[in-house]
Amino acid sequence: MRTSSVDHSQFGEFSLFLKVARPRRYGLIIDVGALGKDGSNSYDLMSQLGWRGVLVEANPNLWEGIERDFSGLNSTLVRCAVSDVEDKVVFHLGAADGVSSIIRASAEAWGPLRGEVEVQARRLGEILDEQQVPTNFDLLSLDIEGMDMPVLNDLIAHTNYRPRWIFLEASLDFQTKSLADLDLLPAVQDQYEIVGQTVPNLLLAHRDVLSISAKARAKFHLWLARWKRSRQAGPSLK
Repeated sequence: MRTSSVDHSQFGEFSLFLKVARPRRYGLIIDVGALGKDGSNSYDLMSQLGWRGVLVEANPNLWEGIERDFSGLNSTLVRCAVSDVEDKVVFHLGAADGVSSIIRASAEAWGPLRGEVEVQARRLGEILDEQQVPTNFDLLSLDIEGMDMPVLNDLIAHTNYRPRWIFLEASLDFQTKSLADLDLLPAVQDQYEIVGQTVPNLLLAHRDVLSISAKARAKFHLWLARWKRSRQAGPSLK
């Protein structure tokens, strides 16, 4: 599949996904921490490939903008936070909308907080049940400022959902070399592997979806991305 010249994702995640996954048309993405069109891992898949998107966003200040940005696309907005427990939680409004979090320290790491609001936190599996999502849906994107790994662990440990591909905000500026570097359950590490990487995000693939040629293609793009980053950052980068 040809890479589009239009890429609204933060660090080229859409273009990376096209190269590595070669996605079909009319797929399904679950975008947790949707934020809006700018920096989105879902917008281009929906607008260019006709995908359906379930967009999950906790910040009430962003809901109207998301509805406007995704108007006319096959999208559903779920208005809640996502956690590994279900409860009312405090959502801390960070220095920028993209760094707000239910974890105060994660939001504060980017600067002074702008306020807080109480929101409902739900477990991801229950949202997927409600939205009638297939267990082997195409792509999960997690960008929820410190809750990414707990939510993924909870999904794999307690549900039958196994997304084929996952964007996980756990690259740590290319410091992550293996899933063993992260606080992920053995079940996650056994079933998924890193096949792509940007400054903030890892692209994971379920081991069942990778053909020999796809694995070779992914390894090349991963090596190339890490090599380019090492050239930019100098020898101190892991």
